[in-house]
Parts: sequence; structure tokens; C-alpha cells
Amino acid sequence: KQKGALLFNSAVGFVGPEFDVNDVGFQRRSDLVNGHVGTGYKWTRPTRFFRYQTLKAAAFGTFDHGGNATRRGVEASSYTEFKNGHTLSSYGTFDAPALNNRRTRGGPLTRNLAAVSMGADFLSDTQRRTYYYASVGGRTSASGSWNVYAYPGVEWKPLTALSIKITPGWERLHEDAQYVTALTDPASPTYGRRYVFATLDQRTASASLRLNWTFTPRLGLQTYVQPFVSSAAYRDFKALALPRSYTFDPTSYAGNLDFTVRSLKGNAVLRWEYRPGSTLFLVWTQRRSESDPFAESPLPLERVGDARPENIVLAKLSYYLSR
Repeated sequence: KQKGALLFNSAVGFVGPEFDVNDVGFQRRSDLVNGHVGTGYKWTRPTRFFRYQTLKAAAFGTFDHGGNATRRGVEASSYTEFKNGHTLSSYGTFDAPALNNRRTRGGPLTRNLAAVSMGADFLSDTQRRTYYYASVGGRTSASGSWNVYAYPGVEWKPLTALSIKITPGWERLHEDAQYVTALTDPASPTYGRRYVFATLDQRTASASLRLNWTFTPRLGLQTYVQPFVSSAAYRDFKALALPRSYTFDPTSYAGNLDFTVRSLKGNAVLRWEYRPGSTLFLVWTQRRSESDPFAESPLPLERVGDARPENIVLAKLSYYLSR
């Protein structure tokens, strides 16, 4: 129900365990039955502070075809458009305890403990020459896992045909039970295999710079550059103690999984509509990357400049055959 102030929505979806898209596209997962029911209210009459506002709440659940609840919880969200053109959206989600059929990578089920997620997105008036935006949020679980992220940004339009956008980003992840490997162990209570996990601490910093320039209605240039640095450290190795649980026993692991990855990539696209309906695209992409498989702290990003670049040049030509 979308008409009127009171909103209502519900849905049920199915994906069979045998479903496989093969090479048609990317498949995130299969074997699920999910559904939700939600309601909300919207205010469309402008007030002293805002032009439009909605509040929504929903309950959701996901099961596999074996009847195991893999996710269930409730969520609340809001959206506000202020009188000055700024917008603010937010959400909060509570995930109740459920089973996890992916943590062991095809092994026994494990348990997900209760978790809470929260986030907000702010966008200033996009009709102005310079506007700002930001996306922040995080998640915390009773298991001890947590993560936070922040993606602020600014876009400047000095000319109608020119815009420059800069978006830095930062993420911090602390995962209490990150999958490492599975080892054969006849004495293991998890069906003859020992599933090894570790505590993972990961920091990621990135940025994106976009420049769009329309020279004429038929000729334009788009460019994009993204530096990226991520480092991770693995500690406190442990093995799953019992199926369908979130209990672990300390275990030993000889490998060093710490790493730092740095990359720099960018592209430029020149679009020329040389006649109505007929277009020529010229594309140049360059990628550089460096990694240290045993480093747990970020290394200087300048080292990426010394890496051997991978350059790709593409051309695409279309011609409209008029009747």
C-alpha cells in the first residue's frame, strides 16, 4: 500500500539450493526462503522544519530449505527532506540469534549471536554549486565482533558543464571468528574435520576523485581515480567446538596470514556523439597494486607508484542506421 499516509508492504521470496547461474552473472547465494512485513507513515504536508518525512518499521526472516533460520530480526528507518533542501536518512536493525550456514564454508552450521546495526546518510542541497554528503554506520554483536565506517564527500560544480567530486573513506573491522581453514581430524566433534578460525582486525582507507566535463552537448570527458590501502592482522586461532554453536577451543596454526594491500586505479572515458544516435567511446584504464603478505600495518602508498602499471585501452563505435 503506497497511496495515502499509511504505508504497508510484505513479500516472500524463494531461491532453490540447486539454482546456479553459471556464467550468466554473479550469484551471491542460493538455498533461501525469505520474507518480510512492514508498515510506515509519511508526512507530505510541509511544516516549519521539513518538506517531507517518512518513518518505517519491519520484521524479517530468512530460512534455508532445511528449515534453519539463518536471519531474523526487526528494522526501523526514517527519511527527512528539510526546508533548505538537505536530506537525512537513518536506520537501525536488530538481528536476533540465528544459525549461520556459510561461516564454515560448506561445513556444519554455526550460531550467530544477537547483533545491532545503525547508520545514517546526509546529503546537502544538490542544487547548490557545492554540496556535501556523508555516510556513517556500524555494527556490534554479542560475539565481540564489530565494524564502523565513514564515507564523507564533497562535490563542486564551478561550471554547469564541469563537476569535481571527492569521497574519502575509512573502515575498521574486528571479526571474532574469521574462517581460516579446515583440517582433517578424526577426533574432532565437528564430523571429522577441525574448522579453524581467528580474530581478525582490519583497517581500510580509500578515496575516489571524479571529474566530469561536458565540452559540448556531443563531447564529454569522465575521469576517475581511486587510491586504496587495507591491512589485516590475524590473532587468537581457535577451532569450532560443536556444530550449531558459537563455542571454540584454542588451537595452533603455523601460518602467518597478516597482509597489507595497496592499489591505485583510474580511468578516463571520452564520449563523442559524432552524429545523432552514433557514438564513439575511447577508454583508458590504468591499475597499479602492491602487497606485503606478512605486514599488519599500512605501508606508504607512494610505493604503489613504483609498481608496474597495467594499461588497458578500449574503443567502441556505434552507428545508427536511419530508416
